[in-house]
Amino acid sequence: MTDAISKPETIEAPGHFTPEARDPSTAARAGRFVTAHGVIETPMFMPVGTRASVRTLDPVEVEAIGAQIIL
Repeated sequence: MTDAISKPETIEAPGHFTPEARDPSTAARAGRFVTAHGVIETPMFMPVGTRASVRTLDPVEVEAIGAQIIL
């Protein structure tokens, strides 16, 4: 049995932002931000963790909201 082989995404350097949409009346934009750990789609909700913990959400809730990054 042969597994389908998918084409890898284009490799981009970490720290690279690619705008994919812009609002012509403001400076707002949406796009992809590439990090060494993966790609983050913007805009996004970013929970803030202090002292290594997101105080208002438990880990199950952080996963459920689909957080791509924690500040």
